[in-house]
Amino acid sequence: MDRVAISAIQYEVVALVYYETGQLEKAADLSERCISTYNAIPDCHLTMARVLLARGRRVEGIEALTRAKRLAEACIDHEVIEARTASKPRVKRYHEARLEDCRSTLGLCSSIETDLGLDAE
Repeated sequence: MDRVAISAIQYEVVALVYYETGQLEKAADLSERCISTYNAIPDCHLTMARVLLARGRRVEGIEALTRAKRLAEACIDHEVIEARTASKPRVKRYHEARLEDCRSTLGLCSSIETDLGLDAE
């Protein structure tokens, strides 16, 4: 992987596979690479939050979850504007798809907060 540039999506897919198969150290490593390369992508932070929480590092996990949520909200705001002002239908469709991705990430963040009992705080 180090020999070629990979996208945030590729980092995330592989990190999630590691996470789902219990290879938390590898998942954390790829999530960290994703964050260091694509810091504004909320999914990088969300995966790191899940890894940290699975490792019992609740405070750090909640901090990463908070970053993911904040970035997802900013992404939604950005993509709404981009979709509204798109000059071509294909560009509008692209931003609408990104908007749905950001909303999905925000929904996952909210679900994890609920699971952690943070929505009651």
